[in-house]
Amino acid sequence: MKASMRGQKHSLKMSVAFLFGIFFFFSSYAHAVSLTNWNVTELNTSGDYVNVLIDTNAQGNTTLTVQWVPGAANSLTAIGIDMFGFNSATSVLTCPTGWSCNKGNQNMSGFGSFTQFEKDPGGTGGISSSIVFVLNGTAAFTSNSHGAQFAAHVRYGSNCSGFVSDGTASSASTSNVDCGNNSQVPEPSTLLLLGSGLFGLGVLKKRFSVRKKAA
Repeated sequence: MKASMRGQKHSLKMSVAFLFGIFFFFSSYAHAVSLTNWNVTELNTSGDYVNVLIDTNAQGNTTLTVQWVPGAANSLTAIGIDMFGFNSATSVLTCPTGWSCNKGNQNMSGFGSFTQFEKDPGGTGGISSSIVFVLNGTAAFTSNSHGAQFAAHVRYGSNCSGFVSDGTASSASTSNVDCGNNSQVPEPSTLLLLGSGLFGLGVLKKRFSVRKKAA
């Protein structure tokens, strides 16, 4: 009887230890958050996004690995991620080269305010290779009033840029001149008008040549 009770207690302890192990494993397991919602209409349709990988290093500190990912409909070349915000009170322990971190609360163009705002004016990181922020200890991330935990600002060529987040922007903006129309193929009607104009110039040039010879 006593041996049976000891066996049951041992099984119970093993079960509790197993459950704690499973909880610890999943609580510390790396996971990614995709920032897919842009505040610029043309970038929203490109399929581009920013990936944020949340992990823990050997020292027990939280790491955020941030990188831009091109979409299938991408027709623009990204230059760099130069702003990054996250909604957590945990301070940045190690900041990437060139970045100014722990700047405090900041509103990020339509996606609401974030507790931490990091900036690298004219930065070119996060495109061909990722940028890494190390946060002090175990960081907890909560959603702000726009349902966002993270936001980033990506610069493209031709003065095109936009903010992207895992939340919802209060309003979308358009910037056709900068982000949308530079690589568009002219419409058939535009080509027809251009062709007619060139044909007309050719006729006038020919008539002018004939009159010159007659004179």
